[in-house]
Amino acid sequence: MRKNSERERKLNHAKWRALTFICCSFLALTLSNQNCAPLPVADENLETSDSSQMVTIIDDIKSDAGLSFKAQRLDVPNESIELTLEGACSPTQDGSILTWRLMDAHTQELAHGRAECQSGSFAIEVDPAKIAECGRDHMVLAQMGFAEAGMIVLRKQCAY
Repeated sequence: MRKNSERERKLNHAKWRALTFICCSFLALTLSNQNCAPLPVADENLETSDSSQMVTIIDDIKSDAGLSFKAQRLDVPNESIELTLEGACSPTQDGSILTWRLMDAHTQELAHGRAECQSGSFAIEVDPAKIAECGRDHMVLAQMGFAEAGMIVLRKQCAY
């Protein structure tokens, strides 16, 4: 009996030694191939190998950055026939559709529509006739999904 228990003890010891060796080897290989380097921070535009495509960072925290207009406020002349509002969107959202609304000072919707994000920008065509009240602020809100909405304030300038 004693020989069996001695043999079993040696066999168990060999099994534990082999298992410990395998676990330590796996841990060493895993840790030796881990990359702990910090992510590079890009402050400027990065050029790709194709010089026609420019990579820019709009928001380095959120991948679905909100929309923004080129200006925060715009005076619209009374005699305007057409009005195009341009803005920026995330280049990662190319082809995505955004919605926009034109509202008066009382937040009543006067017009709405859709536009497409193309190459990091979008353009909204607004009918200036929808801005009926002279000297009063009107807002255009543009939004893509649940991202932060972009806003521009429009004011129709009328000659008295």
